[in-house]
Parts: sequence; C-alpha cells; structure tokens
Amino acid sequence: SATGLVKTKAEKRLDILHKRALTQGLEILLGAKTDSRGVVVAECGDGLYEAAIVSGKSCLKLIRNTGPNSRYLYFHITESWQETWRPVEIDVEYLDDGGGAFDLEFDAVSGPYKNTGKSVPLGSGKSWKTATFQLPDPAFHGRLNAGADFRLRRGDGGDLWVHRVLVRLVAR
Repeated sequence: SATGLVKTKAEKRLDILHKRALTQGLEILLGAKTDSRGVVVAECGDGLYEAAIVSGKSCLKLIRNTGPNSRYLYFHITESWQETWRPVEIDVEYLDDGGGAFDLEFDAVSGPYKNTGKSVPLGSGKSWKTATFQLPDPAFHGRLNAGADFRLRRGDGGDLWVHRVLVRLVAR
C-alpha cells in the first residue's frame, strides 16, 4: 500500500533479496556459535538440541527423546518471503550416522506441515553428507510451531547432527 519513494525503496529491497536468494541462497551454519544469513533456528519444546563438534565440524545435535514422540529442528526465514519465490531447494548437511532416517516438513501454500515426500536414510558411515529437498510451493508464513517455516523431523528417537542448512530459489 506504500506509494512514491517508500514504495520504490521497498521494491528495490525486495529485488535485492530475490537476487541474493537466487544466487547465494539463505544459509545457517550451526554449532555453539551460529553463522546466519537469512535463516535462524526456532526454539520449541519438541525441538530440543545441543551444540556439538563431530568429525571436525560444529553442529547441532537433536537431544534424544525418552518418549515415543518425533523430534524436530525448526528453522525460520528472517527475510520477507514473497509468494512468487518458488520453487525452492533446501540443502541439509548432516552426519550419516545412527541408522533410521529424517525428513523435512514445511509451511506450504496448501497449509503448514507439508512433507516433501523424501526420507533420508542414515547409515553408519560417520561422514558428512548433503541431502537436497525440493519444495515446489513454499509459503513460509511462520505457521509451524515457534513461528518456524520448515523443520527437520527425526521420528525414531535416534540421533541427528546437522552442520549447515541452505535455502535457495530454483531458477526458472
């Protein structure tokens, strides 16, 4: 609803953000000290974690549940998300260890908690790997718990270590 110079400045800022999201992506490096560029961890009661260093990399480790509930690592996009910014890919750098699997749920145009349909199996290699998730219709309106836009889900009570998350627009 802005007009004049305010509208021009807002449109220019959105254009800059869009170009950055296309070329560099929005990223967070996790650990005792996080390094964030447009993505932050959102704290929530069903997403408890602790900082760790594993195989030479700083990371966050989901704390084991004592109950049957799934565990989550929640993320929030700090930039104003525009409806036309889709599709999106999310890269997750994780430690391939512990057995079981993890997946990703996100705030979609059709509603919150949409699953990407991809499950990433965890082996026993103790090596760092990257999984890429495709999100065709992200809305990122903060409708997940703690105002988050997407979350990693580990449903079997095992460990999950995450070093880096990168959100980027897919060029059309």
